[in-house]
Amino acid sequence: GTTLFLVRFTLSVLIMLVPTILMGGTLPVIGRYLVRTQSELGARIGTLYGMNTLGAVIGVFACGFWLIAIFGETGTILVAVSCNLAAVLLAFSALRAGMRQAAAGPAEEEKAFRASLYPESRIDLVPLLYALSGFAAMAYEVLWTRALIYFVGLSVHAFATILTCFLAGIALGSFIATRFVDRCRPLFLLFGSLQWILAFAGLASIPLIGQLNKIFQNLNLWLGANTWNQVTMVKFFLCLVVLGLPTLAMGAAFPTVNRLFIRRKNSLGRGVGMLYASNTAGTILGSLFAGFLLLPLAGITGSILIVAAINAAIAIAATYLEIEKSRFKRLIPAAGLALILVSTGTIYATGGLGPIIRYSLHNLGKEIIYFKEGNEASLAVLRNVDGHRELNINGESTAYTGFDDIVIHKLLSHLPILFHPGPESMLVVGFGFGSTVYTATRYDLPEIECVELVPEEAHTAGYFIPENHGVLDSGLVKMVFDDGRNKILTSRGRYDVVSFNAIHPKLSPMLYTLDFYRLCARALAPGGTICAWLPTNGLTLTEFKSLLRSFVEVFPHSSLWWCNPANVILLGVSEPFEIDFPAYRRAVASEKIHADLAEVKLNHPLSLASLFMMGEQRLQQLTADAPLNTDSEPVIEFSRTMEPHVPLETFYWMMDNLEPITNYFLWKDLPPDVAADSLADLRVRLEQWY
Repeated sequence: GTTLFLVRFTLSVLIMLVPTILMGGTLPVIGRYLVRTQSELGARIGTLYGMNTLGAVIGVFACGFWLIAIFGETGTILVAVSCNLAAVLLAFSALRAGMRQAAAGPAEEEKAFRASLYPESRIDLVPLLYALSGFAAMAYEVLWTRALIYFVGLSVHAFATILTCFLAGIALGSFIATRFVDRCRPLFLLFGSLQWILAFAGLASIPLIGQLNKIFQNLNLWLGANTWNQVTMVKFFLCLVVLGLPTLAMGAAFPTVNRLFIRRKNSLGRGVGMLYASNTAGTILGSLFAGFLLLPLAGITGSILIVAAINAAIAIAATYLEIEKSRFKRLIPAAGLALILVSTGTIYATGGLGPIIRYSLHNLGKEIIYFKEGNEASLAVLRNVDGHRELNINGESTAYTGFDDIVIHKLLSHLPILFHPGPESMLVVGFGFGSTVYTATRYDLPEIECVELVPEEAHTAGYFIPENHGVLDSGLVKMVFDDGRNKILTSRGRYDVVSFNAIHPKLSPMLYTLDFYRLCARALAPGGTICAWLPTNGLTLTEFKSLLRSFVEVFPHSSLWWCNPANVILLGVSEPFEIDFPAYRRAVASEKIHADLAEVKLNHPLSLASLFMMGEQRLQQLTADAPLNTDSEPVIEFSRTMEPHVPLETFYWMMDNLEPITNYFLWKDLPPDVAADSLADLRVRLEQWY
């Protein structure tokens, strides 16, 4: 809840406070060193800001696409530290070489700073205006990201693309402003004009983003883009088209406000620092306001309209602060407001962001029966042409009511509970539409807890009553709305069973690393079992084996189970995997469990057993050559595999390495010779089920 958020926020601030204070201090210090006269203030501050932002562009692009993939997170941090040390050496070299400010003394330099054309009372409002501008800019960044994920997706490369385009526009805008800002006289009017550009570019982004998928399809056909690099470049270009103009205006605003606000040489460092700090404070509030208040109340389209109105208000205020008296002072705001009202009406009349959302959710004839934009995600429930429903989060469908998917959700409870000697407690990571949690209640466990990141799933559960049987109203499950990994990290409980089911590992990488599995091992009680869903599609064989090895490394007594060609389940137990067949048969035959398994045709003991693929020794041998997927070296997160289907290589690898589950059957209550005959008979019968 709110308390946990405040704790995380405070800890994050404490961790980052010192380095970010030092980052924020560099611009005013270097600005004070470089600028000597007022006539060069805008150009030099703009160039400095542009260079700094350009470095951020390179950093984001390099980290998001190459550095972390090649060197891992630790290695990439060392690269960043090396850049800091290089900057230190360059600074000391400059001082040792005698590079100082121009020979003119302080008095001469002060004479080069003329008195402002504007009264002090107006100049003092500049930090406030720039703080509001920063508020709007970061609110846009949050909102555009939420809108663009329907186009670029949810991968780390997608977010790197959006942020790179955003920063690139700011850097270029600052460089462009250096060409004219020092010669411009009506600076309030210039700042106001930039805010008008932002307001109208924000409005224009709504229908433009709405059509991106259609534009992308046509552009792709024309260019013939089909490789990962080609497709990514096309998406990068289209993101730049959306974000280019508004971010150019954001970048041009910084040298403009510095030229407007700073009047004396001896106040230059303080002035740059004050403007930078006020803008940063605005961006902090803007991100919080957009993410926690605007999105749930007004949705993406409505929120962008509100932020555009804030830009318009800033533009009007700047226009009225301009010293020049003319009728344009009244006409510009009136014309701007009229255009905004007309644009807003047009956007709502044409559906705003509707096209891109409908393309992502309504593709192939799917009906949208529920849609909600919340803090954590945009959530939808869709109905397919065959009547099946699916749960969609941020444009990615994560759970389906089709037979193949229901098998997965049920097995995520059945397997780890059936093969635990006496479970009392269970943690389910990911509610989905509730089928896994409902299946867990069939075992009458005293304690069942489910952690879910998206609270809105409690509302969508009502659309999946046939699958979850109203489990949230049963009183048998304790719901916790939190990040699954954080829940396991901070949990004081020890669970007999842990089961988790997330979206694809490329999109939910922190739940599929060696480090996460170690946290799970710590959260398991002695004798505990753990169960994890894994996809075989969208991954190379090496990447799939990497996911297997990362699990097996922590839980050596593991087995792999079949659901369908695109989905498998990993089961980890505490002792060498053995099945007391008579006890297993009795458990499957119990009334509640038998009825639940019957829904997916797995109520016969051998039909369920036939899903077994391979045990611990074979898994360890076959995955020993695969790289580990860790927090520091996230192999899967940086996958560039585009093929959405199961690679034939992976399918053949699984089929070629099947082993019979009868190798792990035991009869503890039969003489050895009788047990051997029973086992031979079961092997023959099991072949039919395979």
